[in-house]
Amino acid sequence: MDSFFHQCCGRSVSSNPHYHQWKTRIEYFMYHTYASQSISDFFDMVVDFPSSTPAFEDLKSCIAMTAQHQQLIQSAKRQIERRLLKLGAKTSDIIRFMIQSHKAVNVLYQHVGSIVDNICEDLKLYLKQRKDTVRCIVLGLINDPSSDLADLLYSELQQSTSDNTLTVYYSSDEDDAVDVTRCKPSPLRTASDPKATDMFEVLGLQQSGIIKTLVSIFGNTDFFITEYRSILAARLLQCTDYEVSNEVVILELLKLRFGETALQPCEVMLKDISDSKRINTHLTSTRENERRNKTGEQSRLTSESGGGGGDDNPNIDSSNCQITSGLISYLYWPQLQVDKFEPHPLVKRMQAEYAAQYTKLKAPRVLKWLQSLGIVQLTLDLGHKKLDTTVTTLQATLILYFTEKDEWKCSELAEKVGFSCEVLTKKIQYWVIAGILMPVGTGDETTFKLVEENDNLDVGGLPDDHHGEQAQMEDDEDDDKQNEQDNGFDWKVAGQFITGMLTNLPRQTLANIHTHLQWLVPGYNRTEEQVYEFLQSMVQDDLIVCEDGTHYSNKEAK
Repeated sequence: MDSFFHQCCGRSVSSNPHYHQWKTRIEYFMYHTYASQSISDFFDMVVDFPSSTPAFEDLKSCIAMTAQHQQLIQSAKRQIERRLLKLGAKTSDIIRFMIQSHKAVNVLYQHVGSIVDNICEDLKLYLKQRKDTVRCIVLGLINDPSSDLADLLYSELQQSTSDNTLTVYYSSDEDDAVDVTRCKPSPLRTASDPKATDMFEVLGLQQSGIIKTLVSIFGNTDFFITEYRSILAARLLQCTDYEVSNEVVILELLKLRFGETALQPCEVMLKDISDSKRINTHLTSTRENERRNKTGEQSRLTSESGGGGGDDNPNIDSSNCQITSGLISYLYWPQLQVDKFEPHPLVKRMQAEYAAQYTKLKAPRVLKWLQSLGIVQLTLDLGHKKLDTTVTTLQATLILYFTEKDEWKCSELAEKVGFSCEVLTKKIQYWVIAGILMPVGTGDETTFKLVEENDNLDVGGLPDDHHGEQAQMEDDEDDDKQNEQDNGFDWKVAGQFITGMLTNLPRQTLANIHTHLQWLVPGYNRTEEQVYEFLQSMVQDDLIVCEDGTHYSNKEAK
């Protein structure tokens, strides 16, 4: 600034009595103008953080002179409302912006609590109204692969629990005594006194604000702990190898953050899985010893029943059938959504044998089976091809009945499993879409037939929406969704069915697709014209191909 005045006004300008006054005014004007411009770009600077750190350092220098704190807060709130608080914005993107805001403001101010609270006040109110906010935060904290926030929140959880956990204790030993003098209020660090002791650093609270800010959206941790229990239950129910070491690490981190008492049920849930592994190992060993001791009798049963006594069914090799279980302490687990149905006789027999062995080991305890939460690994021998797949107990039950005969009437099979025909038609769609079963007829007169040969089978395991918590809730939510979406009919379900059908079957005309939808999709009451419009939208989305009046999968086109 001095060189600027010297060049404009000469060397003698510094002796002018008004020199310092004008110098200060011009400096203030320059800092104020630059700060105002940077504040108007606050939203973009936060999005680009940490690449924009130098810009925030410059803004920090300007605000230190101009004190444009309120301008920063008000401008930031207007930009957030205009550009982020929209229905189309993803919840994870809004949360990410809040986290980035916290880190960015931390560059501007030594203590960011009240500043971030003011800037993100509208964000918090908006997030509180969204139903998936808690789930997004929890999935990020536990480093779930499906979360867009795992890279930010999980690292923050590790840092805040390792570096910033404050434990106050008392000791009679002088060597272990707490230095309480360091906990006295001390002057805040300022530009004029950069070496002043920072009380917040002594207490370890400076870097723990991000999670604290997110928790403050709902006022307490109850919502997060409840959601974590639900997610943990879904994960553990899908854990067939009983490997929970990663879940134990995450739980320990959360206990340091949210306290042990609130997360005690989760600790019991993990212990249940560990106990299940130990008990299953013992019972499996016991069964193997019994089989070796009864080799002669087992060979006789195999020759008489065609495969180890599989209910006189030669199409089931029950000698290779094994059963394990996940034993849960029902009072400590969240409420589980369970469908009641009658499993296949082979499954019931194996469950009875397992329960008898368990009762011998843990008398007088008995087992209560939650059938719909089970997972079955099947090998299907279709003559020309063998397929390995993992399905639910209900899906396994349905396909096992087709080892007894190649076709079942809907009413007969529904009576076997304890469902109505309408519910059965919905449950059996997995095998229809996979190309293993084919429906013939409509309503209660529908007959499901086993497809003899199909080179385009699509059985790669459970679809994504069958895993985890959604597998427990989807069937209960289906009826509610049907009432909400298009008078009981969901085009999304129809789209999934059409994609699977065209993958496994030859090219289909509009009339054929319309007929199949009438057979299999619950609540379907659409005209061919409406189906045609929907098929055209699928063609535009490159999901299927339409050529010469027939429709086929885009996989065939490629």
